[in-house]
Amino acid sequence: MRSQSRYYVTVVFFLFCTLFSHSQAYNYPVLPGTEAWRKLKTHDEMVFVTSIPENTLSAIKTSDLVETCFSYPLLLDLLAFNSIKAGFESVLSKFNGFQELKKRNDAGINLLEAYVSINLKKMLSDNQDIAIKGQYSIK
Repeated sequence: MRSQSRYYVTVVFFLFCTLFSHSQAYNYPVLPGTEAWRKLKTHDEMVFVTSIPENTLSAIKTSDLVETCFSYPLLLDLLAFNSIKAGFESVLSKFNGFQELKKRNDAGINLLEAYVSINLKKMLSDNQDIAIKGQYSIK
């Protein structure tokens, strides 16, 4: 009887862990507009503080990694080049989130799902702030 109850406790524990251990998009610890961001002196420092820790990177679900990449604080760096392709290649080479996403076998389907979930009517409505529309178009 004792081993059976221990078995049930173990099963409940693993179910609990499974249900509540879903990863989510990475929360960047330092963001533009904050005092900590203003203290950064170089672009390399910005790249460093926006890198995702390796243990987090390997544990994050692909759908959450897509969201994390879309919210990358230095995403606009891709516009600092002569072409979007050159800009993206530069950002890809510096941001480990994009590097990880590129390795994932399910990246394509997750990117497609993120794209399909976009509410274009809301995003393009006259009520939407122009800055938000601009950020959205970059993503």
